[in-house]
Amino acid sequence: MVQEEEKTREVSIVKEKDQFAIRIPKNMEEIFDIQKKDKFLWQILETQEGLMLSGSLLKNMEDGEKNTK
Repeated sequence: MVQEEEKTREVSIVKEKDQFAIRIPKNMEEIFDIQKKDKFLWQILETQEGLMLSGSLLKNMEDGEKNTK
C-alpha cells in the first residue's frame, strides 16, 4: 500500500515550445506547503548529476520592499 502511495507522488514536467511547467500532485502540496498566493524564484543549477531546478519561496514580497526603504 505504501508503494502505491509513492506512485501518486510523481512530479511531472510539461514542455510546450520554449516554456515548461511543473505539475505537483494535490497530495504533495502539503509537503511543499504551497499556497496559491505563494510566488517562487526558480533557478536552473548545473550539478555533477545534471541540471537541477531550484525554487526559492518568495513570501510577502511587498513587505520586503517596505523594509528596504
